[in-house]
Amino acid sequence: MPDIQPSTLRQAAEAEVLTQIPRLRRLPQRIDDLLGQATQGKPGIRMSSFSNQRDVDTITTLVNRVVPAIISSALGPRPSALGLGSVLLLRVGAAGASATDPNVDEVLGYLGLAIAAVLMLRIVAGVVRDGRS
Repeated sequence: MPDIQPSTLRQAAEAEVLTQIPRLRRLPQRIDDLLGQATQGKPGIRMSSFSNQRDVDTITTLVNRVVPAIISSALGPRPSALGLGSVLLLRVGAAGASATDPNVDEVLGYLGLAIAAVLMLRIVAGVVRDGRS
């Protein structure tokens, strides 16, 4: 533990008290205001959710990842996964089609798989690029 001189400690304490005097002068009024609000049943608290740019950047990053994930996993009139729905279309298309002619189900199945893959790769690329998990 460093050796602290009493005079240095006293000077530091005096400097701190001098900087805190304006706050200490306002303290009785603030306590009175707080007690007045409490007796009226209206204590007020003000908070700012996005007070700095880091908070905004974090939320923006999350939204930019969640929206494509939702779109790729829940596209359609019912909450069915785009990738899963595409695989089912391919299965249905394969059961009722000839070996040479592609049908609408197969085309839509492959298109859905491609879109789901692109959306998921975009999310993975964003995670790798940002270095966040």
